[in-house]
Amino acid sequence: MIDEGLANQWSNGLFQLAREIKKITQFAEESNKLIDIFTTYPEFIDITSSSNLTIETRKQIISETFKNHIEPYMLNFFFLLIDEHHFQCVRFILKEFRKLCNEYQDVNYGIIYSVIELSNQQINQIKLKIEKVIKHKIKVVNKIDKSLIGGIKVKVRNQVFDGSVKGQIDQLKQELLSHE
Repeated sequence: MIDEGLANQWSNGLFQLAREIKKITQFAEESNKLIDIFTTYPEFIDITSSSNLTIETRKQIISETFKNHIEPYMLNFFFLLIDEHHFQCVRFILKEFRKLCNEYQDVNYGIIYSVIELSNQQINQIKLKIEKVIKHKIKVVNKIDKSLIGGIKVKVRNQVFDGSVKGQIDQLKQELLSHE
């Protein structure tokens, strides 16, 4: 179980550093990529959090994996998480950090769910349409959800824009049940 207070402290610390060195945008983009990596390969977090390995071995794994691909400050941040035995929370900490960056930059974060991966052009078209509706700048990512059957579903803030086949079937079901 993740301690939210702990995650907030770490994400706030990383945010303060990013703000001080004026690299909020760069750190936010990097954190998005890292979140995707850690989501795709959760076993990486398990390995680098394992008490069966020495701290130095875990740091070496992190260093060899990321040293030429992420900001040195981010690499050092990972080392601190390992030193304090909190690396297992890294994904949650990075998500909280992303929220802080988006709030600071007055950007809302959204997810476009689809059955297949969308092209950058399709994602951008959807993003622009949603921005017009909510009258606010957003950043979106595309996530695959096979349960949608077809179409897309977009979540931004507390709003859901459901153009999926599953959503239409569910809506029809509700209408039929309400008339009984």
